[in-house]
Amino acid sequence: MSKKKKSFDVLTLVVLILGVITFAIMFLKAVYVDIPSPLEDIEYTGLQMAFGYKDGNTQIFEFNILAALMYIVPLLSSILVVIASSGIKKVIYLVCGLFFVGSAVLLGLTKEIVELPLVSILNYELTVFTIIGIVTASLAALVSFILVVKD
Repeated sequence: MSKKKKSFDVLTLVVLILGVITFAIMFLKAVYVDIPSPLEDIEYTGLQMAFGYKDGNTQIFEFNILAALMYIVPLLSSILVVIASSGIKKVIYLVCGLFFVGSAVLLGLTKEIVELPLVSILNYELTVFTIIGIVTASLAALVSFILVVKD
């Protein structure tokens, strides 16, 4: 019986770690803008895209609630999974798993959610860190759903 309880503790710890990693991705480069000239290419972080960014007098990004949610929700969901009370654990695991899925989808749709400057002229791509964020949020969702079906 104690081994079964220990596996739950390990799985909730895995969800917490994956949620924190997905949140931490916000501070790393999220979008890469390829400039076809000898000038340097531009990279923007998730923090800049979510909460706004001003370069000198030019406003590059405005506050974007969806971009903020795609980074903050995984952290909050992972904390909820860890502190879930025994009476409603399965419901919380299910809801948090759905939140993780939503975050992974939003991370995948970053190019559609956030308006990038000069998007019609320049080519831009998601960086490897955003892809890692999609994977960690998806894995956290999977582990959350595993917690739902385990007894």
